[in-house]
Amino acid sequence: ESVLASFYEPAPAVRARLGEFKLNDWLRAKYWLDVSGLSLYFLDRLIALNLESCVPPIFVKQLRTHWKENRDRCDSLFVEATELTRALQQRNIECAVLKGISLPFESVPESSLRNQMDLDILVRNSDAALTKDCLATFGYALDAVSGSTWEYKAGPSGTSSLENLYQVRPERAVEVHLIDDLSPATNADRLTRAKRRSIRGEILPCLSAADAFVLQGHHLFKHMCGEHTRTSWVLEYWRHVCARYSDTAFWAEVESAATAEPGAKTAIGAATLLTTLMFGPFAPRELSRWSMDELPAAVCLWIQLY
Repeated sequence: ESVLASFYEPAPAVRARLGEFKLNDWLRAKYWLDVSGLSLYFLDRLIALNLESCVPPIFVKQLRTHWKENRDRCDSLFVEATELTRALQQRNIECAVLKGISLPFESVPESSLRNQMDLDILVRNSDAALTKDCLATFGYALDAVSGSTWEYKAGPSGTSSLENLYQVRPERAVEVHLIDDLSPATNADRLTRAKRRSIRGEILPCLSAADAFVLQGHHLFKHMCGEHTRTSWVLEYWRHVCARYSDTAFWAEVESAATAEPGAKTAIGAATLLTTLMFGPFAPRELSRWSMDELPAAVCLWIQLY
């Protein structure tokens, strides 16, 4: 609770909260901080509030080491994403980078603080075979198929663990998300609406701003329905909404995209309710009106309980 509060409470309140804990408390919380994706975001927040002294030096040093390791891993993932999308486009395969490094600055102000495991790329179903051939030139082989998601892996398997969570890993993974060319749903048009964005000085194909937000809500909701939801995903969603709070044009675009996509309103509503329970009221009326406020009572009760 104190870690979460540090992201929205003022420095004096955070200082008082953190003063209650000793080194052993932090060591016990380390596992949760890591698997929740909050370790580096928390360090960054401590630095911003000038509160590093409120946490044992040995623990801060450990987090700083992780940050350096994660910066190298993010650099490696970014190079991979750039080379993969460039190779796909050279083969005339329409594509877009999803989630991760493509999340907007409003959601992820500094990518090196985010714990990203793999790459996600959107392509058309008709290009699935060509995409498979392209990925093979990078050493990737198809590892699993789950619905419209094809999971590719390269390098030695089973090399990922908490010990090397923030390090560049020999095992690499790409999830290719296929969209049906013939589907009338909005999902099939995401690629048509994709934009070329400058990220770290490179031009990458990414979803439009509204589509990226809808997908972010979908992603969070999907994990709420599963066995593991990273707290960092909720924090990123909260940041995104807060940064866009007064952007009525943006929320109109999001509503239009969500209305045309089956299940999107429920997904975004559930994500918004969960985030509200964690960080307090934060959503503008333009968002909550058609999403959170329209959730069935049973869905609200499930989220509040579990």
